[in-house]
Amino acid sequence: MRRAAVAWLGSGVLAGTLLGARLQDTHWLDLRGADWRSMAPDVRTAWVQGFLAGHAVGRQPDSLAGDTTALAAALDRGRRGGGFTFPYSAGLYATRLGDYYVWENHRAHPLWRAMLDVNAELGRGR
Repeated sequence: MRRAAVAWLGSGVLAGTLLGARLQDTHWLDLRGADWRSMAPDVRTAWVQGFLAGHAVGRQPDSLAGDTTALAAALDRGRRGGGFTFPYSAGLYATRLGDYYVWENHRAHPLWRAMLDVNAELGRGR
């Protein structure tokens, strides 16, 4: 199941040839503020969508890995029931990441940490 989550995340991170050679050569765990700022808006959205999908799939029990129908049903229940850790839209996260990386002290933070920080900040506003 964890491999499936990494595959989903990787697909969003890589986003085809749009990322350019430098980003394609950078492991997704090492992408940081400078990388985010160099991405085109559609690539940013693709990265966030991949992160969200990877996280949602990765949180499902390993027992669902062999049953895609049950996995799809569990993901749908999570979406309808508000059970996702990252409950907001990819567009909102992408916008907030742009705000996050305006601050010089955040630029060295990896994208995955920025997602956690942004999500926590959004959660405080609920």
